Amino acid sequence: MQIHKATINDLPTIQSIAQAAWEANFHAFLSPEQLAFDFNREYHLQRLEELLSDSSHTFTLYTPAHHSCPQGFSEVSPDPNHTTGWFINKLYIHPSAKNTGLGRALISHLKHQAKQQGITQLKLLVNRHNTAVGFYQHMGFDITRTVDTEIGTNSTGKTYWRRDYEMVAEPV
Repeated sequence: MQIHKATINDLPTIQSIAQAAWEANFHAFLSPEQLAFDFNREYHLQRLEELLSDSSHTFTLYTPAHHSCPQGFSEVSPDPNHTTGWFINKLYIHPSAKNTGLGRALISHLKHQAKQQGITQLKLLVNRHNTAVGFYQHMGFDITRTVDTEIGTNSTGKTYWRRDYEMVAEPV
Protein backbone atom coordinates (compact mmCIF):
# COMPACT_ATOMS: atom_id res chain seq x y z
CA MET A 1 0.00 0.00 0.00
CA GLN A 2 1.18 3.50 -0.79
CA ILE A 3 0.56 6.13 1.87
CA HIS A 4 1.18 9.82 1.32
CA LYS A 5 0.38 13.12 2.95
CA ALA A 6 -2.16 15.03 0.89
CA THR A 7 -1.35 18.19 -1.05
CA ILE A 8 -3.68 20.74 -2.58
CA ASN A 9 -3.61 18.68 -5.81
CA ASP A 10 -5.21 15.77 -3.89
CA LEU A 11 -8.31 17.68 -2.80
CA PRO A 12 -10.47 16.60 -5.78
CA THR A 13 -9.59 12.97 -4.97
CA ILE A 14 -10.55 13.52 -1.33
CA GLN A 15 -13.86 15.07 -2.42
CA SER A 16 -14.51 12.16 -4.79
CA ILE A 17 -13.82 9.44 -2.19
CA ALA A 18 -15.91 11.27 0.41
CA GLN A 19 -18.82 11.79 -1.97
CA ALA A 20 -18.90 8.13 -3.00
CA ALA A 21 -18.69 7.00 0.64
CA TRP A 22 -21.40 9.40 1.79
CA GLU A 23 -23.76 8.43 -1.04
CA ALA A 24 -23.23 4.72 -0.38
CA ASN A 25 -23.56 4.84 3.40
CA PHE A 26 -25.45 7.85 4.71
CA HIS A 27 -28.63 7.77 2.60
CA ALA A 28 -30.00 5.10 4.95
CA PHE A 29 -30.21 7.50 7.89
CA LEU A 30 -29.91 11.07 6.55
CA SER A 31 -32.39 12.89 4.36
CA PRO A 32 -31.12 13.89 0.91
CA GLU A 33 -31.37 17.53 2.02
CA GLN A 34 -29.26 17.01 5.13
CA LEU A 35 -26.77 14.89 3.22
CA ALA A 36 -26.27 17.68 0.64
CA PHE A 37 -26.16 20.41 3.31
CA ASP A 38 -23.58 18.65 5.48
CA PHE A 39 -21.46 17.40 2.57
CA ASN A 40 -21.29 20.85 0.98
CA ARG A 41 -20.29 22.33 4.33
CA GLU A 42 -17.59 19.73 5.07
CA TYR A 43 -16.18 19.13 1.58
CA HIS A 44 -16.41 22.50 -0.12
CA LEU A 45 -13.04 23.03 -1.81
CA GLN A 46 -12.38 26.23 0.16
CA ARG A 47 -13.04 24.42 3.46
CA LEU A 48 -10.67 21.59 2.50
CA GLU A 49 -7.99 24.11 1.49
CA GLU A 50 -8.34 25.81 4.90
CA LEU A 51 -7.91 22.52 6.72
CA LEU A 52 -5.00 21.46 4.55
CA SER A 53 -3.20 24.76 5.12
CA ASP A 54 -3.62 24.43 8.91
CA SER A 55 -0.49 22.63 10.10
CA SER A 56 -2.40 21.01 12.97
CA HIS A 57 -4.52 19.02 10.47
CA THR A 58 -3.02 16.11 8.56
CA PHE A 59 -4.70 14.55 5.53
CA THR A 60 -3.34 11.17 4.45
CA LEU A 61 -4.24 9.24 1.29
CA TYR A 62 -4.07 5.46 0.99
CA THR A 63 -3.61 3.60 -2.30
CA PRO A 64 -3.89 -0.22 -2.13
CA ALA A 65 -1.28 -2.27 -4.00
CA HIS A 66 -3.56 -3.20 -6.91
CA HIS A 67 -4.97 0.30 -7.51
CA SER A 68 -3.55 3.23 -9.43
CA CYS A 69 -5.26 5.91 -7.33
CA PRO A 70 -6.14 6.42 -3.66
CA GLN A 71 -9.13 4.51 -2.32
CA GLY A 72 -9.22 6.00 1.18
CA PHE A 73 -8.16 8.98 3.24
CA SER A 74 -7.97 10.19 6.81
CA GLU A 75 -7.71 13.58 8.44
CA VAL A 76 -6.51 13.95 12.02
CA SER A 77 -5.79 16.85 14.34
CA PRO A 78 -4.88 17.25 18.00
CA ASP A 79 -7.76 16.51 20.34
CA PRO A 80 -8.51 19.83 22.07
CA ASN A 81 -9.75 17.96 25.17
CA HIS A 82 -6.81 15.57 25.54
CA THR A 83 -3.24 16.90 25.48
CA THR A 84 -1.81 13.64 24.10
CA GLY A 85 -4.77 12.70 21.93
CA TRP A 86 -5.66 12.82 18.26
CA PHE A 87 -9.10 13.44 16.87
CA ILE A 88 -9.88 11.49 13.70
CA ASN A 89 -12.02 14.06 11.89
CA LYS A 90 -12.41 12.12 8.66
CA LEU A 91 -11.84 8.51 7.67
CA TYR A 92 -13.41 7.29 4.45
CA ILE A 93 -12.99 4.36 2.10
CA HIS A 94 -14.31 4.35 -1.45
CA PRO A 95 -17.24 1.88 -1.58
CA SER A 96 -15.45 -0.20 -4.23
CA ALA A 97 -12.65 -0.85 -1.69
CA LYS A 98 -14.99 -1.76 1.17
CA ASN A 99 -14.40 -5.18 2.78
CA THR A 100 -10.90 -5.43 1.29
CA GLY A 101 -8.97 -4.77 4.50
CA LEU A 102 -8.25 -1.16 3.61
CA GLY A 103 -10.21 0.19 6.59
CA ARG A 104 -8.24 -2.04 8.97
CA ALA A 105 -5.01 -0.89 7.32
CA LEU A 106 -5.96 2.78 7.74
CA ILE A 107 -6.79 2.37 11.43
CA SER A 108 -3.63 0.30 11.99
CA HIS A 109 -1.54 2.96 10.26
CA LEU A 110 -3.09 5.75 12.37
CA LYS A 111 -2.56 3.77 15.58
CA HIS A 112 1.06 3.06 14.64
CA GLN A 113 1.72 6.72 13.77
CA ALA A 114 0.05 7.83 17.00
CA LYS A 115 2.13 5.49 19.13
CA GLN A 116 5.35 6.64 17.43
CA GLN A 117 4.47 10.26 18.21
CA GLY A 118 3.57 9.64 21.87
CA ILE A 119 -0.18 9.94 21.33
CA THR A 120 -2.09 8.02 24.00
CA GLN A 121 -5.66 8.31 22.71
CA LEU A 122 -7.53 8.35 19.40
CA LYS A 123 -11.04 9.77 19.34
CA LEU A 124 -13.70 10.03 16.64
CA LEU A 125 -17.38 10.73 16.18
CA VAL A 126 -19.57 8.41 14.12
CA ASN A 127 -23.29 8.59 13.40
CA ARG A 128 -25.17 6.27 15.74
CA HIS A 129 -26.87 4.59 12.75
CA ASN A 130 -23.70 4.13 10.71
CA THR A 131 -22.68 0.50 10.19
CA ALA A 132 -19.09 1.65 10.79
CA VAL A 133 -19.83 1.65 14.55
CA GLY A 134 -19.34 -2.14 14.62
CA PHE A 135 -16.16 -1.85 12.56
CA TYR A 136 -14.69 0.70 14.96
CA GLN A 137 -15.58 -1.49 17.92
CA HIS A 138 -13.85 -4.41 16.23
CA MET A 139 -10.79 -2.17 15.80
CA GLY A 140 -10.64 -1.43 19.54
CA PHE A 141 -12.74 1.72 19.83
CA ASP A 142 -15.20 1.98 22.72
CA ILE A 143 -18.31 4.15 22.82
CA THR A 144 -17.77 6.75 25.54
CA ARG A 145 -20.89 8.89 25.09
CA THR A 146 -23.56 10.10 22.71
CA VAL A 147 -23.16 13.54 21.15
CA ASP A 148 -25.90 15.58 19.47
CA THR A 149 -24.51 18.55 17.55
CA GLU A 150 -26.41 21.22 15.68
CA ILE A 151 -24.61 21.60 12.35
CA GLY A 152 -26.54 24.47 10.85
CA THR A 153 -29.72 25.78 9.30
CA ASN A 154 -30.56 25.69 5.60
CA SER A 155 -32.06 28.51 3.56
CA THR A 156 -35.62 27.48 4.47
CA GLY A 157 -34.93 27.54 8.22
CA LYS A 158 -34.55 23.78 8.70
CA THR A 159 -32.02 22.95 11.41
CA TYR A 160 -29.82 19.88 10.95
CA TRP A 161 -28.27 17.77 13.68
CA ARG A 162 -25.58 15.14 13.93
CA ARG A 163 -26.49 12.21 16.17
CA ASP A 164 -23.16 10.59 16.97
CA TYR A 165 -21.29 8.29 19.26
CA GLU A 166 -17.96 9.47 20.57
CA MET A 167 -15.56 6.55 20.37
CA VAL A 168 -12.09 6.26 21.88
CA ALA A 169 -9.18 3.84 21.43
CA GLU A 170 -5.62 3.58 22.58
CA PRO A 171 -2.82 3.19 20.03
CA VAL A 172 -1.47 -0.34 20.03
